[in-house]
Amino acid sequence: MDKKIIILPVVIIILAIILWVGLDIYYSNQVSVLVDKAEYLKTDALTVTLENNTKKDVCVSSCKPYAIEKKNGSWVDYQVFSGCPSQTTNETCLKAGESKRFKIDLSMFAAITSGSHRLKIPLCVGCEIGQPFQEKSSFYSNTFIIK
Repeated sequence: MDKKIIILPVVIIILAIILWVGLDIYYSNQVSVLVDKAEYLKTDALTVTLENNTKKDVCVSSCKPYAIEKKNGSWVDYQVFSGCPSQTTNETCLKAGESKRFKIDLSMFAAITSGSHRLKIPLCVGCEIGQPFQEKSSFYSNTFIIK
């Protein structure tokens, strides 16, 4: 009986440590992309918060810093950035733990239609400003509706 009383707390502590380490590893490899509202009009601007929860710097492209995608069965990119050169550079970088807020004026994009959308942010992870951009990961915003 005494062994069971000792073993149970030890097992619980070990499981808690495993869970804590696992969550730390998962969240330390993420960049969060959040828009400020659930619904927008085509004339609105969305405020986007990009938060670097990784342990490395992350950088965005000088030509195509994001994509706007619409849910049509699968996610489809509007291709709002066309004519980019084949080689772009890292224009803006966030250090580990930093966040940045920016606005996207939806009225600039005539092709956008009503429906469920998200942002795709291609990032160069572990890169520096001025280096050639290499998309190493993409992160997605929460979904939002455009009316």
